[in-house]
Amino acid sequence: MGITRRPTLFSYWSSEHTHIPWFGQMFSRDRFQLIYRFFHVVNNNKLAERGSPGYNPLAIFEPVVTHANNKFKYYYSPHQHLTIKESLIGMDSRTSLTENLPNKKHHKSGIKVWTLNDAVNHYCLSFHCYKGAKNQTNKEEIRNNGLSYIVHIGKEDHTGRIFYSCPHPKRLKIKQLQLKKGMN
Repeated sequence: MGITRRPTLFSYWSSEHTHIPWFGQMFSRDRFQLIYRFFHVVNNNKLAERGSPGYNPLAIFEPVVTHANNKFKYYYSPHQHLTIKESLIGMDSRTSLTENLPNKKHHKSGIKVWTLNDAVNHYCLSFHCYKGAKNQTNKEEIRNNGLSYIVHIGKEDHTGRIFYSCPHPKRLKIKQLQLKKGMN
């Protein structure tokens, strides 16, 4: 749960000498459990079933991502230099979003996320979860350039910005993509 790591969820409300009083002051353990268990932003009954044409694996938490991305843009004006990074949110859950990347150092499996950050202070301007390739063309684009979500991020007005990516050799491909889309 954030910066402070504990071995179990209940450890945050422990009364031992190493406890952190903030958690208990904010709300009781039982209240947290209820919020944690029943917090939903989407009605699960209205979601399309897995395998159906309208199925979206992000639908359960997409409103939270959209809201966060809107607030990131509203409260911060970025510098000229922006970075695009591919990250992995480590988890072992059973979801179609889970990617298995054995070459990753910290997490071998999790949800892949593309982030657009300010290159100066690393402020996250937006992030997008990877849903998987939809067709063969999309797969080739991802394999060759890693640009599937950069195109989505490119819908924003980033006139006059300089994009970098990790690893940096993709910078040229990003610049070419910008020119194709009519961005500078």
